[in-house]
Amino acid sequence: MNLDGNEELETDTKYKVDYDLCDITKKEKDMLRERINRFPDVFSQCQYDLGCCKVEQAEIPTSTGDPVALKPYRINPKYEAELAKHMSELLKTSILVEGDTPWCSNLVLVRKKSG
Repeated sequence: MNLDGNEELETDTKYKVDYDLCDITKKEKDMLRERINRFPDVFSQCQYDLGCCKVEQAEIPTSTGDPVALKPYRINPKYEAELAKHMSELLKTSILVEGDTPWCSNLVLVRKKSG
């Protein structure tokens, strides 16, 4: 479910617990299975299922009243589709929200060492 509780997320099979890989007794596996099934909302179902912390809205004081705006960085065309997919998922799950503000930051894509 997204942060607003509106839409179900697709469950990713990579996020399922493989009880056969657990080095515990059968009784402990049954207890673990029961707890996971009893409290599914505290376990991530996919990479975008991050949960939330509902506290006061943060205020970010700035040194000047003037926003700093830069031209967007260019994105390599071979990464545009992947970026669009992730942005779409982040928007769908309300982790990101669209905004219209003069205060913005450029997106910087960094390749992992592992590829």
